[in-house]
Amino acid sequence: MFVKIFSSPSWLLLALSQTLACGSVESTKSQTSIYQGVEDNGNEAVGLLIKDGLKWCSATLVAPGVALSAAHCFDGESSRPADLRIQFNGGSTAAQVTEVISHPRYSDWFGRVSNDVAVLKLDQSLSLKPIALAKSAPTSGEPVLVVGYGYADAQDVASFNGTKRKGNNVVGKVEKLKIFLPKPKDESTAQVCKGDSGGPMFATRNGQLELIGVVSGSNDTISAKTCLVESYGARVDAFGEWLWPLVYGESLPAL
Repeated sequence: MFVKIFSSPSWLLLALSQTLACGSVESTKSQTSIYQGVEDNGNEAVGLLIKDGLKWCSATLVAPGVALSAAHCFDGESSRPADLRIQFNGGSTAAQVTEVISHPRYSDWFGRVSNDVAVLKLDQSLSLKPIALAKSAPTSGEPVLVVGYGYADAQDVASFNGTKRKGNNVVGKVEKLKIFLPKPKDESTAQVCKGDSGGPMFATRNGQLELIGVVSGSNDTISAKTCLVESYGARVDAFGEWLWPLVYGESLPAL
């Protein structure tokens, strides 16, 4: 069963090793050197959400004053949050989130989420280059870049220190509303985990990054003890008719 992880309101990107399992505290503590290779000083449009001073979820700038994240990050929250901000580049660029617009058909049934996407309106236009929304469907085997903030160890809360990380995977199966990333096979493959909810799944098309997915959940149990599992996100192109007016102020153009 695919579930969002309840043990944290957010997810983390985790580069995984074939020789070291991340299912136990003993093995994950020895993996620190692997994560150093995926720390990300680029991808400036990927931001960290801060709520009431706490690190929350990841998000992607998709227009100068608009970001995209996962709706489940805002369960039970007001659509006009009092203290929610997004920061980029270690906090050198930041904005307040003035409005959260979750998809009208978003649902969470015992941790099984659907239509898990939310548009965040910011209090100012930022000078960072936004990432374009994908208009066409992902394809199985298409290379994916995943980027996110959070834990460097699935069971080490102290490692959720706001470090941005990146890694490579490929599109697995594709459903009507979801895109899947397969279970990592070796140390060259990255996966999403606690700290990455709402973060991006990028594909390079015509030489430019496009946002093809928004990180949502995995098929781990609610214990969230391992990231060696298949994960999934909301397919951006599947929500184009809803997203484009909110993000760009215009209708979805024809392909």
